[in-house]
Amino acid sequence: MGDVIISTNFVEKPKRGRPPIIPPEIRAAIRSLWGNGCTSRAGLQNGWYYGKAIKALLDHPDGQEAAQAAYRYLVDFNSNDVKSKRTILAELGRVGDPHMIRQLAEVICMEEFSTEEAVRRLRLYRRYLREAQLEEAPQKA
Repeated sequence: MGDVIISTNFVEKPKRGRPPIIPPEIRAAIRSLWGNGCTSRAGLQNGWYYGKAIKALLDHPDGQEAAQAAYRYLVDFNSNDVKSKRTILAELGRVGDPHMIRQLAEVICMEEFSTEEAVRRLRLYRRYLREAQLEEAPQKA
């Protein structure tokens, strides 16, 4: 009979898909803040971007009282049960630039867009930015 060779030299395969953008400790914090409503990877990312939008809105140049007045349609900062339009805020957080987040939020609040319309417009805006950046990028010969 032949000898049986057992190899203990296993190579770990890299995980498939995109790597997570959120550090593990922050993922745990988002889960604890959002409770059972945040179990999937997409839910965690929405929580991450929601937090970025809230931070940008709270950093209003005229203070938190001005933020409360300006963004009342999107979020009520004074409520114990922070009532907000989470889907719109998560899309706003994806914009990235805090100044631009505040400007876009002001327009959304003035026009009182439905969630569907606000998300559609924010995605169009982000696509426009990506296309503009691609046009500005130097072309490789």
